[in-house]
Amino acid sequence: MATNVTMPKLGLSMETGKINEWKVDEGGEIKEGEILLIVETEKITYEVESPATGLLHIIVPVEDEVPVAELIGIIAADKADYDKVCAEGGAAAAAPAAEAAPAEAAAPAAEAAAPAAPAAAPDRAPGERVKASPLAKKMARDADIDISLVPGTGPEGRVTKSDVEEYLASNKIRITPVAKKMADANDLDLTQITGSGVNGKIMKADVEAFMAAQKAAPAAAAADKKAAPAEVPGMGPNDKLEKLSGMRKVIARKMLQSCNEAAMAYMTYAIDATAIQNFRAKLLKPAEKKHGIRVTITDFMLKLTAMALRQHPVINTRWVEGQGIMYLDDINVGMAMAIKTGLVVPVIKTTDKKSIIEVAKDRVDMIDKGRNGKLGPDQMTGGTFTVSAMGMFGTDVFTAIINQPENAILGVGTIKDTPVVIDKQIVIRPMMNLSLTYDHRTIDGADAGRFMQTLKEYMEDPMMTLA
Repeated sequence: MATNVTMPKLGLSMETGKINEWKVDEGGEIKEGEILLIVETEKITYEVESPATGLLHIIVPVEDEVPVAELIGIIAADKADYDKVCAEGGAAAAAPAAEAAPAEAAAPAAEAAAPAAPAAAPDRAPGERVKASPLAKKMARDADIDISLVPGTGPEGRVTKSDVEEYLASNKIRITPVAKKMADANDLDLTQITGSGVNGKIMKADVEAFMAAQKAAPAAAAADKKAAPAEVPGMGPNDKLEKLSGMRKVIARKMLQSCNEAAMAYMTYAIDATAIQNFRAKLLKPAEKKHGIRVTITDFMLKLTAMALRQHPVINTRWVEGQGIMYLDDINVGMAMAIKTGLVVPVIKTTDKKSIIEVAKDRVDMIDKGRNGKLGPDQMTGGTFTVSAMGMFGTDVFTAIINQPENAILGVGTIKDTPVVIDKQIVIRPMMNLSLTYDHRTIDGADAGRFMQTLKEYMEDPMMTLA
């Protein structure tokens, strides 16, 4: 019995996923519970375990992006089952074999009765991803045909091996996607165009040459001479267009959504970091010796921010459109973190209830997993407030964009020796700027100010949090 492998849903907002890596080659053996593949979502890369033991038949190759719940592979129980799955183009687990048999039996009879008519072009939207089995794709490549022109008879219109064979038998015209698009746009008869490509394949240049030869009037000639529109307006010959990753698309969507929906307001407080630096210095060596953890200023920021949130619950809220303000009991502070592919915000759950050492351990663990693409859904969801630190880049002050659906975010600047006036004397102190961005629909300026005052007090006298 074959087992379907589908694109898993790894979060409430996940709509599609991309295959980053298959851990087993086509036809390779896999055991239930072993890591089968790595999926990239809009937020994370995630290791997916095999749901069964058997031989793997890959349907969706590496780098392809498909919707949640779509069939991406099949695990065959044994070699006979695997051969059957491959022969049927990957549809064996999705449909009973008995239903496929009559169609396969009828095909030879139909072919013997009369010459095959050219297959109708499939009804696919421009740019739509073609679902096809790996074998069908290979056959199409070997035959030098555009697989998007092949009608699919498999589940959800998937192109199978037999579809490609039927297309090859019934279609004599081979044409590149660009040439076909150009020919369709100009309503050209493909049977009149001679192809110069491999096996007579019609190329873009062939279509252009045919159009030039058909100039019959000044209007037509003028139309033919029009330059093809630029792929991107204003793009120069040496410019580069980088395709958007799934993560970048989500970052763009969420940032724009936040700017459009939240009534963002801002305030910045200057913090004297002398006490927090001294506290860290006292804790540093004992923590490294006992726990193997190097405590950082970021750890204190996460912990003290969570404690300030407990004192000012209106900051730890969500705006529920048309219903009200949701006050959240748990305080889960997210930590904005840059990785190679973009930005992620892993979440430290119940931050206010953890010690500095526990917060530091969670931070180290999440940084390690983030850099290695191993952050799981549980670590990427449930945040109620976010801290974004840019001090490592020497940034003095910045205002961050709220991480929806949260109501506020704290931007943390670098610590810099700065002349300040204390008791009418100019002294040098390590100063840092904390900037709060808050949604004014929920949080009034006075509420935000009180929260920042409390945080400032905690930062400048961390011992008071132990009282």
